[in-house]
Amino acid sequence: MFSPAARGVRGAAAKAAVANAAPPPSVTAVARPAPYATERDFIDALYHPHTVLSGLAMTAVVVLGYLWLHSTDEGTNVKLGGAAAVVCFLFFAATHFPDGIMVRPHPVLWRVVGGIALMYLLLVVFLFFQDLPTIRRILAFYDPELRYQLPERSYAEDCRMSTETDPHKWWSTIMDEFILAHAMGYWAKTLVLRDWRIVTAVSVGFEVLEVTFQHWLPNFKECWWDHIIADVLICNAGGTLLGILTLRLIGAKRYHWVKVSDIPGIAGKAGRLLRQFTPRQLDSYEWGMFTSLKRFSQVMLLLTVMFVQEMNCFIIKYVLWQEPKHHLVIGRLAFWGILALPGLREFYDFITVPTVKRLGTIAWIGAFALFFETLWMLKMVREGNYFRVAFPPHILVPWVASVASFATWIVLYFSMPSTVRRSGVVGFLLNVLFYSVFAWLLAVCVMGNPDTKFLQQEFDTLVRPLCDVLSSGWC
Repeated sequence: MFSPAARGVRGAAAKAAVANAAPPPSVTAVARPAPYATERDFIDALYHPHTVLSGLAMTAVVVLGYLWLHSTDEGTNVKLGGAAAVVCFLFFAATHFPDGIMVRPHPVLWRVVGGIALMYLLLVVFLFFQDLPTIRRILAFYDPELRYQLPERSYAEDCRMSTETDPHKWWSTIMDEFILAHAMGYWAKTLVLRDWRIVTAVSVGFEVLEVTFQHWLPNFKECWWDHIIADVLICNAGGTLLGILTLRLIGAKRYHWVKVSDIPGIAGKAGRLLRQFTPRQLDSYEWGMFTSLKRFSQVMLLLTVMFVQEMNCFIIKYVLWQEPKHHLVIGRLAFWGILALPGLREFYDFITVPTVKRLGTIAWIGAFALFFETLWMLKMVREGNYFRVAFPPHILVPWVASVASFATWIVLYFSMPSTVRRSGVVGFLLNVLFYSVFAWLLAVCVMGNPDTKFLQQEFDTLVRPLCDVLSSGWC
């Protein structure tokens, strides 16, 4: 037991500690503490928590959905129940998830995007534990059209650019519903990456992947002019150019951000509301790919992730019998496109800003969602006994040579001082080694494309003994 004097001393010390403690951060309805963000020059009421209101709205949506859409059909009710559960989770995400790096048009939108990303991660983890027949039954329950295997379309059946009956055959062939999707896809990639060189690397690199895997996916078989003229020059380059112009247009504007309530006139207020859907500020990206081995590896990791995401789209569509126009295919592409906006910005800050020590939430969820999606896809391929045809020698051997040249160049380039690798002879030899990487990939395209097949038989005959000795079914 303490004496009264001792207790008095302790009480005085406690009061002094409380008095000297740092005051709590000021919290107002506008400037909320982390993890929430706000814009002081917009509409204050839109940044209030509204937790009770969001709960009431969630309840109203679920109850009204039950009253209006409830059915006696068991399958319909299962789908409605799943949709209602998704709605509840997204309301929770919109209300309680932390804000990320994006604040326009409103942080709640990016909280919902984070909620969708988390649900997708959980979905692919669940599907990873199911076998392929079970997954097909689940998809057939969701959409009966997905129970039927689809014939794959080849774009290289007749590679003539013109005929007597159709003098503009090449144009009528490429002008399908996918040309706009190609162009808009690379417009979006340019807005996300903000570097035309990396976007061009993605564009050309995926065409090489199409030639590489065309013996597995018939949809990848295209004529040479479809690869070069339609895809690379018209769709991809056109979308990239449009993206560059969009970035310059947004970056050239300088706005004086004022509260909507302080702007006179309806036209002025409407213009401010529309500008809320543009970036508050547009930062340029300096990837600095060749500044160090670490940065080079980080950018190469980014390119690899983009290629894997693109390949997964085609493989999942092929294995699960989905039409290119099916809403699951379109929805997946839209999901990854929207997720790339905050995710890639978080990744960029993580590798370029020294004070950023942790990968952002959206980038973390997106990375592992793609990882488990890829594992799930590989598991389906193995269970369905897909892609058992060996790589042709004219595909495998140039790829091995290209990878070997690339690895050698990386070791030599980043192990030498900059003064040495820029010297005359050494610099020339490094450039020869670097461009030999692309020369081998060009050989893949020239020999492997269905309508060119330049020196394909001669090359296969030359390297066939090597394949027989070194490989066990790869070529």
